[in-house]
Amino acid sequence: QAFLLPDNNSVLIVGGSSGGKPSSAAELFVPWQDAIKTIGALAEGRAAAAGSPMGRKGSLLVAGGIGAKGALTSTETLAYATITTDKLDYVPGETVQITGTGWLPGETVTLLFHEVPTYDPDHTQTVVADAAGNIRSQYLVEPRDLGVTIYLSATGQTSGRQAQTMFRDGPASLEHCAN
Repeated sequence: QAFLLPDNNSVLIVGGSSGGKPSSAAELFVPWQDAIKTIGALAEGRAAAAGSPMGRKGSLLVAGGIGAKGALTSTETLAYATITTDKLDYVPGETVQITGTGWLPGETVTLLFHEVPTYDPDHTQTVVADAAGNIRSQYLVEPRDLGVTIYLSATGQTSGRQAQTMFRDGPASLEHCAN
């Protein structure tokens, strides 16, 4: 099964079959890197399982399926990292509030800000996850960011977990400035 992860911008691929046997593989397709990364494994191989991201950010529920000994009635969860901003569109001078979940407690997370079109070189920040694996940071939208889309990628330095989102200073902001 493949699941588009909310607040992550990646696809988690879990279970399935390999060589006719249920697979326990858990891999993340990271489209902005055009890469597939192994992120661990299910507790047991599951073919034809069902699943869904849970209401709690950073958690995917996988249920049922076919295991090595037949039908499975068990469930398990997989954790993944998230990164979000308080809104999508900003006016120059506004501060972007950045939050994330699913990082290791005490882990240093690198935030990479990439502008399109590029007016400034990529900018990085580091933040440390709290005891619950949450991060918080801020980014100031500058006047020269008008019309720019900023892609924000976050990477855990210990876990290697990754997440991406985007925000902009675009047309909706221009309408706001005109009022």
